[in-house]
Amino acid sequence: MYPWKRGKHVDLKDTFVPLTIDVKIPGARKQHFKKPLQPYTEFLSKDQTYVRFVLSGDPGQGKSTFCAKLAYDWSDSERAQSAGLDHIQLLFILQLGKLDRRSNIEDAICSQLLSDGIEPSFVRDILNRDLPHDAIAIVFDGLDEAPTDLVLKKKEANSGNVVKILQYKDMRELRVLVTTRPWRESEMQHYPVYERLELRKMTKSDALKLVFKFFNQNPTDLIAVFLGKRLQGHIEHNKHCVDTSTPLAVLLLCWYWAETDGKKPIPKTRHELYKAIFNIMYKTQERPSSQLAVSIDNSSQCGLQNSDNTWCFNTKSEVKDRVVDFFDLYRIFLIFLNKKFLTQLK
Repeated sequence: MYPWKRGKHVDLKDTFVPLTIDVKIPGARKQHFKKPLQPYTEFLSKDQTYVRFVLSGDPGQGKSTFCAKLAYDWSDSERAQSAGLDHIQLLFILQLGKLDRRSNIEDAICSQLLSDGIEPSFVRDILNRDLPHDAIAIVFDGLDEAPTDLVLKKKEANSGNVVKILQYKDMRELRVLVTTRPWRESEMQHYPVYERLELRKMTKSDALKLVFKFFNQNPTDLIAVFLGKRLQGHIEHNKHCVDTSTPLAVLLLCWYWAETDGKKPIPKTRHELYKAIFNIMYKTQERPSSQLAVSIDNSSQCGLQNSDNTWCFNTKSEVKDRVVDFFDLYRIFLIFLNKKFLTQLK
């Protein structure tokens, strides 16, 4: 989606470029052995011995897009069969950033996925049915956006069953996938039932495919096709082009190139690219600045606070270490306008 234009979307089925997912196999001295999954849904196959997985990837690497593609393939019987997902009868994809230690799975499914009027008790009855062990899969997307104490082992009288599911204490027969950035992956190592997966970075070939798909959604738009070819040439031959190892960086570069009609220089660093995108966002936003600030402020603190609303950063260096992608920088930029936040940092 274009971050500065409401209703302007990039179609998933037309632009998705599959990335390689590695299984981390313990045993190497310095780093885990890795083997690629073929196909990408192999970890959900009937023959898979593990039922819990944690998928890590750098900011902008495509974890949430991967979840969207999983749902897209599962939603159609023909695509589901082709992807090896046809044995899964129910698939739920939930945003962990909207949950806390008191959350229950049936409430989360109702609030995030279902229409008004459907009671949590109805969902609970479905989950408790006598279905095959691999018939239900739940994806918890964005552990790094959840409260920092979400999966910690501590006794609480009022904790919900989401925590118990993540800790493998409840609904053990479910297939569960948790996505996260690397800095919170270690929290899941307390639970050996989780097999560790990792998204590889984009190759230059992957980046060129994504640029082609972005600018060729309408093959009759010859101007867009020409812009795409020019950008592909820059990426392939320009050593000083911005890093294109993540889908987010490539999409931002495509957005920038399309908005400027290819008339501006290609940014050499992500900092230059982010700065250019910020300028476009403020110049082309369709809402007054006050409305834009309010709407973003409502979601800007996601993943930056604990359950008790205290900041999960103690020093400014921690902000720099953990917040490195475009949308995080945008959120932090808005929060930094709040002097109260700055005074809480040492």
